[in-house]
Amino acid sequence: MDGLIEYWDTLVGNDEEPLVVERQEGTMREPVVNEHIATIVKAHSNRMGVDYDTALENALSFATYVGLVENSGKTYGRNIPEKGKEQTSASGLYQFLTDDDVGQSAWQTALNRTKKYVGNQDWISKSYEYGIEGVELTTRNQQTAVFLADMLEKKGSDKYMKGILEGNRDNWVGAYKELHYRGKATEASLKNANDVYNSMNVKARF
Repeated sequence: MDGLIEYWDTLVGNDEEPLVVERQEGTMREPVVNEHIATIVKAHSNRMGVDYDTALENALSFATYVGLVENSGKTYGRNIPEKGKEQTSASGLYQFLTDDDVGQSAWQTALNRTKKYVGNQDWISKSYEYGIEGVELTTRNQQTAVFLADMLEKKGSDKYMKGILEGNRDNWVGAYKELHYRGKATEASLKNANDVYNSMNVKARF
């Protein structure tokens, strides 16, 4: 996992300060794995019969991929819409939708899924209540814990996620498109996903 740790660290820099609010906790360079990520991956690796260490490394590799696709590895910032598209409330490393005007947002749903494993942590409550931009109250590892809990809890996700935890990178794009991406993927979004996939030295399959 040493190579992944180094790669993870290269995504963290001085531009990681959120635009509006300070992080609730954490430092500029956190350990790659915190207790919440470990708890979530362990629960699902045990359930699926996958070796924990293998599952953990593969889960983080997949999370790194999606974070690069969605927001170039940055933990803050709203989405930049394609030409002719409207701005959405998507925010953070994994660009979760945060607008809760018409009910619970995608981010709030993912936070609730995370609570099933780690309990009602202070950072979860504060981020949930903050609404739009609440993602920016959280650190990289907290966002990753929420992302993994959300992906692993979604209906039918085992179709992709068991293979991902086992190390099958052919499942990455399908999981991203079917489980995380909101709406129909555009040509530009697929090209971006493909480019990032290839940059990580794996063969993209659409």
